[in-house]
Amino acid sequence: MNTKILPADVRLEAHGIVERLTAPMLIAQQHAVTIFAVTFAYVSYVPWKVPEATFFSSRNCS
Repeated sequence: MNTKILPADVRLEAHGIVERLTAPMLIAQQHAVTIFAVTFAYVSYVPWKVPEATFFSSRNCS
């Protein structure tokens, strides 16, 4: 009986730890969406101003 009760306690404790870890991750995820949007805008606009040779140099060297 003790072997069945112990995993439940460990699971609840692990769930509490996971909740404590995922709360900052959710906040970071919201910031990541903003960072991604800024990065996407940067990547979509800047290559028009940067010469093609410098922007695609790493891809063409394969």
